[in-house]
Amino acid sequence: MQLELSKMRILHAPQNYADQAGSVVRALRALGHDAEYWEYGKSRFGFEADRRIDVSSGDPSILWQTFLEAKDRFDVFHFHFANSFFPYHWAVVPPYWDLPVLRMLGKKVFFTFHGSDSRMRKIADEHNPYAAEFFAEGDPDDDRLQKSINVIKTYANKMFVISAELLPYVPEAKAVPRAIDLSRWPEQPAVQRKVPRIAHFPSRRSFKGTGRIVDGMAQLQREGIAFDFQLIEDIPNEQLKGLLQDTDILVDNILMGDFGVASIEAMACSRLAVARLSEPVRRANQGIPVYDVTPETFVDQMRALIKDFGLRTRLSQLGRPYVAGHFDSVHAARAYLEIYEQDWPPLTPRIFPDWMGFADARRIEGMADRIGELGSERARMRTELGEAKTDLARVSGALERELSKPWTPKDMLPPSLRARLKKIRAQMRGSKRETTR
Repeated sequence: MQLELSKMRILHAPQNYADQAGSVVRALRALGHDAEYWEYGKSRFGFEADRRIDVSSGDPSILWQTFLEAKDRFDVFHFHFANSFFPYHWAVVPPYWDLPVLRMLGKKVFFTFHGSDSRMRKIADEHNPYAAEFFAEGDPDDDRLQKSINVIKTYANKMFVISAELLPYVPEAKAVPRAIDLSRWPEQPAVQRKVPRIAHFPSRRSFKGTGRIVDGMAQLQREGIAFDFQLIEDIPNEQLKGLLQDTDILVDNILMGDFGVASIEAMACSRLAVARLSEPVRRANQGIPVYDVTPETFVDQMRALIKDFGLRTRLSQLGRPYVAGHFDSVHAARAYLEIYEQDWPPLTPRIFPDWMGFADARRIEGMADRIGELGSERARMRTELGEAKTDLARVSGALERELSKPWTPKDMLPPSLRARLKKIRAQMRGSKRETTR
C-alpha cells in the first residue's frame, strides 16, 4: 500500500529544535496524515506549535493529562531532543517511564537526536580534533547522555539522527537529514554584492567557534579587505529570516564538522554558507555547495572568497536547487513515513534499563549513597587491619619463643631428615653394644 493511502495519526513532541519537528509535521499533513506538534513551554526563537503546554507551575498532573490525551489520539509518537512526556524532575516518576507504557499499548515510538542531546565528550575527543574548543563552555554530562540513550534504545522502535556527524554517538540510529519547510523560504535571485555582507548567527558561541570567527574577520578588516560583518544573537526566527535574506555570506560554524539548519536556510534563499565539514559529512552530502573551512584556514579562505566574486556567485546559484533536492521537509517526512508504517513486532519482555534522574538532588543522593558505601568500606578495612595486627602479634610472639630456645645445627634440618638420622643413630648404638659383648 502506498504511504499516502494509509492515513496515520502522528504526534511529534515535546521540543521543536530549529523548527525541525514543526517542519516535518507540516509536511506530514501536506501528505494527508493526521499529524500534530505539541511543545512544552515557550519557544526560544518563536517557532509555532499546534499545542503549547504551560509547564511553568511544575504541576505533575499537567504531564499526566497530556499523556492521557495523547495516548488516546495518536498511534505514532515521535519524540525530539531525548525527551518524552515526562522530562522534568518534578514529574515524580522516572524519566521515560511512559515509553514502556506506550509500547505496551501497541503504540509506535521513535526518537530523533539533534546534537547536544547525544554528543558525549569521550566520543567527541575521538572524532573531532576541535572538541576541546567545541566544549569550552562546559563538558556534557556523558553519564546522563549514555543512560538516556540506553533507556531510549530499549523501548524505541527506531532512533534517528539529523546528520552523519552524530552517528558515532548513536550508532544504532538512522540518519535522516535536517529539513526546512521550503515553501516558507521564497526563491530569490542569487545576487552577490561586490562588497559582501557577511553574518554570523550563533545559538551557542563555543559550538560555532564564534571567538575565532570574530577574530578572523577583525584581522581581515585590519588588512583593508572590504566587507560588512554582523554578529547577531538571540533574535526571533522571523527577524533572523529577514536578516539572512539580506546577507551575502553566512558563516555558520568552524568547529562542529557539520553545517547547521542556518546553512540550509541560507542556501534556500540563494545565499552562500560557510562551515567546517568533517569527512563523514562530506561523504553523506556529495556536492553540497557549502564553502568548507577549518579554524586554521579560515582567514586565508575567507580572504580568497571575499575577493572571488565569481566563486561566490556560482556557489550561491547552486544552493537553492541542492536544498530542494535534499533538505525539503517533504523528503524527511517521506523517509519517516517509510519507517512508521513498517510492521514492527510488539515489545517483548526484557531486562529493564537502569532508570535515572535528571535533578541535582538525584546526584546528591547518589553521592550520599557512595559516601555511605565508603564509610562501610573504611570500617571493614579497619576491622581487618585490627585482626591483622592481632595475628601479627601472635606470630611474632611464637617466633620469639622459638628463637629463645637453645638450638644446635641439627635443628636447622627438616623434621623428616632429623627423624631419619635419629633412627640411624639408634641402629648404630645397638650395633656397638653387640660388638662389646
